[in-house]
Amino acid sequence: MRPDKTQRPVSGQNEPRATDEPLLTVAEIAQSCQVCERTVRRWIADGDLPVVRFGRLVRIRPRDHLALIRRCLS
Repeated sequence: MRPDKTQRPVSGQNEPRATDEPLLTVAEIAQSCQVCERTVRRWIADGDLPVVRFGRLVRIRPRDHLALIRRCLS
């Protein structure tokens, strides 16, 4: 008897999707907000700024950067 195969999602489902928006670095966010990189890393650690991780690399979506700015201004 053959063991039952587990169902897998159809290709493309539940997989991260590439977008056309460029991801920003911690240094770029710091420069844009006129703060030091340490402050940006604190925002990330506190959960105030979501990130995308590629191994040890940390990148920020522009829309998350804008959302942080809007929250700070309100």
